[in-house]
Amino acid sequence: MDAPILQIRTAIILAAGRGLRLGHIGKRIPKGLLQLCRYSILEQSLNCLIDNGIEKIIIVTGHLREQLAPLIDRFRRQAVEIVNPDYATQGNMRSLACALGSLEQVRRHAARRPLGQSPAQDPRHQRGHAQQAEDRPQDAVEFAIV
Repeated sequence: MDAPILQIRTAIILAAGRGLRLGHIGKRIPKGLLQLCRYSILEQSLNCLIDNGIEKIIIVTGHLREQLAPLIDRFRRQAVEIVNPDYATQGNMRSLACALGSLEQVRRHAARRPLGQSPAQDPRHQRGHAQQAEDRPQDAVEFAIV
């Protein structure tokens, strides 16, 4: 029996860091905007994710975030920016926590029934939450960290 194919639809890009190992370059430009060949690291990542079926990309920013804004805006159909206000004093785990909090908000919003729909019209009410859990693959992965 073949292993099930996992369908990842959401990716998280951690782009809040100060780039200390880059020295003076990291003080002037975010790591994600460094050019590799024709595109910046962030733009290459975004294009690759979209080309491979990722539908939503959460980009956690912090250091020099205003420089990242034009690129994120170009990808606004798929990408959303989440700001880590503690980027200067906390590490990647804080950025990941910011992204996961955002992901949880999106999940709760998507779970709401349409405005004006009564509980009796809600398919979750009719089938029950236990049946929904049975329909979901047990080893499903919901997001990837890039």
